[in-house]
Amino acid sequence: MNRKLIAALLIATILVVAAVVAIPVFLIMPFKSQTPSGVELSFALRRWSPLVTAGGLGVGLLLVALLWRGARRWGRALAVLALVPLGV
Repeated sequence: MNRKLIAALLIATILVVAAVVAIPVFLIMPFKSQTPSGVELSFALRRWSPLVTAGGLGVGLLLVALLWRGARRWGRALAVLALVPLGV
């Protein structure tokens, strides 16, 4: 498989997991008016975020393992650092 494609998939995985976790933070704001659809979306994302985060970590580990072979020291360090947002 192409290394650039694997790296792009890793970045996309990080962005999707970050979006699922961050969107409720921006939708639910105390002391501001909120729409029912925004609150419903926020609670749905909060309900699914543990599963999406765990799945994203698994996919990230797989992608980093695919990138590991043939990578140099800095490439391996960046690959491991890419797992940090998924693990947090």
